[in-house]
Amino acid sequence: MGYLSQKKQQERINLFLNVTGFAALAFTLVVLFEPSWGIYHHFINYYFQYYIVLLVVFCYALYVSRYAQATVLLSLIILNFFRLSPYANLFFNITGKGNESLKVVYQNSVQSVTASLDSARQGQAEVVALNADSSLPYVYDYIYKQLQTEDTADKSFIFSSLPAERGGRVHFTPERMASYLNVKKGDKQILLLNVNFTDLSDAEVDTVYNNLTEFVLEQNLPIVIIGNFGLPSWSQRFQKFLTDTELEVKNRIILSDGRHLFNPLQIPELNVLGYKALGLVDIDFLSEQESGGYPILFKLRL
Repeated sequence: MGYLSQKKQQERINLFLNVTGFAALAFTLVVLFEPSWGIYHHFINYYFQYYIVLLVVFCYALYVSRYAQATVLLSLIILNFFRLSPYANLFFNITGKGNESLKVVYQNSVQSVTASLDSARQGQAEVVALNADSSLPYVYDYIYKQLQTEDTADKSFIFSSLPAERGGRVHFTPERMASYLNVKKGDKQILLLNVNFTDLSDAEVDTVYNNLTEFVLEQNLPIVIIGNFGLPSWSQRFQKFLTDTELEVKNRIILSDGRHLFNPLQIPELNVLGYKALGLVDIDFLSEQESGGYPILFKLRL
C-alpha cells in the first residue's frame, strides 16, 4: 500500500473513531441526565446492544493503536456500566447461596399445553409457567397439577409437581393477567408469579405496574416473578417497580423472546425477579417444539 493510501486509511480510521466517540458521548449524557427525553426512551430499550457496540469499538481502537480514543471509550464504558449494573446483570446470573433448588419452565406463545408439559417433563422441571396468545382449554396431567381445575379456556397457566396451597389468576388490566402458585420445596415456601406483558403499550405501562406493585406488596410470602415484563430492566418505570417492591433481577441479559433461540436485536424483557437471597444457577433452552418456540428452563436456588 502506497504512502497516500496509508494516509487516507489512517484518516478514515480517525474519523470513524472520532464520530463514534462523539455519538457515544452524546448518548451517554442523555442516558445519565435526560433518560425520558422525547422519543429517546424508545432508543434506550436497546441500551445493552449499544453497550456491546461500545465494547467492540473500544477493542478496535486498541487494535489500531488509537490510545487517546480508546481512553475516551473506556471512560464511557465505565460510566455506562455503573448506569446499567444496578438494574441488570449484563453477563452473569446471581447464583445465591440457598440450600434448595427449584426448576421452572417458562414459555410464551404456547399452542399446546400438553406439548409444553411434555417438554417440561424432559427437563425435569417442578413448576411450569405457560402463556398462550389466545385462550386454550384446561389440561389434566398426572404429574403437573394446577389449583384451577375448572374445565374452562384461559391464556395463563401455572402447574407444579410440588405441594401447592394457593393459586389463581390476577388481572392487572382487563387484557393483562398473570397466574400464580404458592409452592413448597423442602423447608422453603414461595409464591411464584407467571407474567407475560409482551407488546406492552405506553398507555398500559403505569396501570399494569401500579397494580403489579400492589399485588407484590400484599403478599406475606417471598415472591418470585418470571416472565416477559414488556420493558427492559433499566427503564425508568421498571426501576421504580424494583425500588418499590425491593425485588432484584437475578438473570443475565437474555436476548430471546422464547420464540427464537437468539436475536441480537431483541429488547431484553425476559427476567427472573426475586427476593435478595434468591439465586439463579442456570438458564437452558429446551428443544424447539413442532409448533415453534423454545421453553426456557430456569434453575433457581431458594
